[in-house]
Amino acid sequence: MSGGLRLKQSSYFSVRGVSCRFDEGTLTLHGHVTTFYDKQIAQTLVRNMHGVRKVENRLSVAPW
Repeated sequence: MSGGLRLKQSSYFSVRGVSCRFDEGTLTLHGHVTTFYDKQIAQTLVRNMHGVRKVENRLSVAPW
């Protein structure tokens, strides 16, 4: 399962719009979430994926 698919199928609705890009072992998260908790959830969902050595969490937090 890809990182984007894992986020889109998450039971956490707030992370379903997060996008990601994978490049040479680094998975970078992009987009907006409403809380710092959601930012951490998104990172946790993808950090143990096969081939991911590093997660760069570039999500911004802004209440809607």
